Amino acid sequence: MVRSQYWVFVIMMVILCNTLFMLAKAISDDPTVDNPDSVYSIADEYLLYIYTVEMAVKIMAFGIILNVNGYLRDMWNFLDFVIIVGGWISYFLGKF
Repeated sequence: MVRSQYWVFVIMMVILCNTLFMLAKAISDDPTVDNPDSVYSIADEYLLYIYTVEMAVKIMAFGIILNVNGYLRDMWNFLDFVIIVGGWISYFLGKF
C-alpha cells in the first residue's frame, strides 16, 4: 500500500496543503493567528495526525530499524520521524 502511486499522491497533496497553510500563516496580518481556535492551529493539529498515521503505516509495512528496508534506515523517513516527534512534543507542551 505505501508504495502505491495513490498513497504517494495523497501524501504529496497533504504536504502541499500543509505548505499552503504555513505560507498563509506566515503572510497573515491577523493577530489571532496564534489563537488555539484559529484555522491554522486546527489545521496543524490534523496534519500532525495525518503525518503520524503515515509514519505508523510505513513502520508497520517496513519495520522500524531491524529490517534491511526499515523505516529509520531511510534518511528521509528519519527526518520525518524527527519532525513528527518534535511536533508531538510541541503539541503537548502547548497543552500544558
